[in-house]
Amino acid sequence: MINLIPPAAKKQVKIEYSIRTLSMLLVLFATALAIIGLLLVPTYVLIHSQLVTYEAQYNEVSELTNSYEDLEKAVTVTNVISTALLTSGSELLFSELITEIKVLAIENAHLESFTMLRSEGVITELRVSGEADSRASLVAFRDALEDHSLFESAALPLSNLAKDVNIPFSISIVMANTQIE
Repeated sequence: MINLIPPAAKKQVKIEYSIRTLSMLLVLFATALAIIGLLLVPTYVLIHSQLVTYEAQYNEVSELTNSYEDLEKAVTVTNVISTALLTSGSELLFSELITEIKVLAIENAHLESFTMLRSEGVITELRVSGEADSRASLVAFRDALEDHSLFESAALPLSNLAKDVNIPFSISIVMANTQIE
């Protein structure tokens, strides 16, 4: 077969043929992508609506979980408080301790101040200051304190017994193993 196209024109025709073929392939590829994109739009809409729904449900459940955790913390605090209240019923209050000491003070001893020393939340020592009418009434008050079940000992300095009448005193009372608030 005789080729009547000159070699320079033949080269031009091949380039044009390659360009047209490539252009058609690109147009077909772009058309295919457009068709696939159009076919995927309903899927995108469905997935997006489900995502919005699931996010709303997740947020709702997250809020419920947070409220449950807050309630759980509140219940835990309430349990601790109620346990403390139940156990504190058996403990002697500081005001009850003061009342006991006032009852033990006979008519001739006048109490003026109370000072307590705590160790790890428990009262270990109590100091009572006041004035006694006589030396005998002061010794009787100290003996009554030592005989009471709440107190282990009551130390009265000898300097407090130097006077006979209107004796200022300061007694250090060591507590027995009773829990006092």
